[in-house]
Amino acid sequence: MGAALRETGRPGDGLLYAPAQHRYWTEPNPGDTRAPTDLALTESPVASHTPAGIELPAPVIATRMLRFDRIVVVHGRAGAHLTGSPQERAKTLALRQHFRARATTHVNGARIVLYVRDR
Repeated sequence: MGAALRETGRPGDGLLYAPAQHRYWTEPNPGDTRAPTDLALTESPVASHTPAGIELPAPVIATRMLRFDRIVVVHGRAGAHLTGSPQERAKTLALRQHFRARATTHVNGARIVLYVRDR
């Protein structure tokens, strides 16, 4: 997972997990996600004592996403249940309205997708 994230993302990219609970996939090696900026995280899993950390409110996530031209998204397994939370809906809507998928990598049952901003 880490190698795929390093190959897909670059410094200055945004990073999202959809759904958020898949953040645990990269927790053992946080250096793998150091270059991209996690756009949704307000409190880390370690600090919050939760498996996925605590995410920002949905409107804040959507606003942050629009500040980036490239966002790397770690999607769960095909058919994985999204929580339907306001945060997940905000991520999905902003991606659909303002970005397009440029490249997809499959690793360990997950999809890592690079989205680029429509201009």
